Amino acid sequence: MTGVPLTWLDLAALGWFAAVWVGYSWYADDSRAFGRSMTAAMNAHRHRWMREMLGRELRMVDTNILGNLVTGIGFFASTSILVIGGLVALLGAADQALEALAHLPFAAATTESSWEAKVLLLLAIFVYAFFKFAWAFRLSNYCSILVGGAPHRPESDAEADRMAQRVERHGLEIFLLSAGSTFKHIHLTDLKKDKLTDHEGFRTHLAELERCMEIASRIGVGAVGSFTFAWPGEYKAGKPTWPMRWL
Repeated sequence: MTGVPLTWLDLAALGWFAAVWVGYSWYADDSRAFGRSMTAAMNAHRHRWMREMLGRELRMVDTNILGNLVTGIGFFASTSILVIGGLVALLGAADQALEALAHLPFAAATTESSWEAKVLLLLAIFVYAFFKFAWAFRLSNYCSILVGGAPHRPESDAEADRMAQRVERHGLEIFLLSAGSTFKHIHLTDLKKDKLTDHEGFRTHLAELERCMEIASRIGVGAVGSFTFAWPGEYKAGKPTWPMRWL
């Protein structure tokens, strides 16, 4: 640290800052107190969210939540950039900053080199923060892809029974179960008549449709609807489409 005259107060403040940084990181992530922290509670809710997400075929709610989370990350990353710009400007105006601080009754006198060292430390901290937020933004993109590609978890018999019981308690009756949008994005040219089940998408959607029929039979529903198949010419992919929409 030659050329940067730091007082014992400066060194004590730097040591206290480093100790608090390391100590808080250990306390928040690795100590026994982690199980009672807000982070642990949010982790439990995230696991619950993902389990609920697997049971939803339409995941607009999940994508909206992810969008809100990404917005927050972008805000903090942008704020870090603004702070970095201010600190770089402060390095070029050290004389004016020291003159302004000299008029404060509680500010200790400091040299220009010491002032620049302190500003550089703050600059390093906020550059680190920016890259952490940028990496979090990247991870959010990965999370969005995983949510979009997560398989749909079929409803269990117990869940179907509970649903039927709730409907019955309210004096209502289920007249139709929806199987969702099965086969909607499968084109005839992708299928072979004698090897339909060799097509992974067709096989998956057929299993979902069959499972919906099993649940309907179990709880006494006489009809299963599937909003499926495209009208001719509905897609612009240059492939022939299914001649009907309802199954």
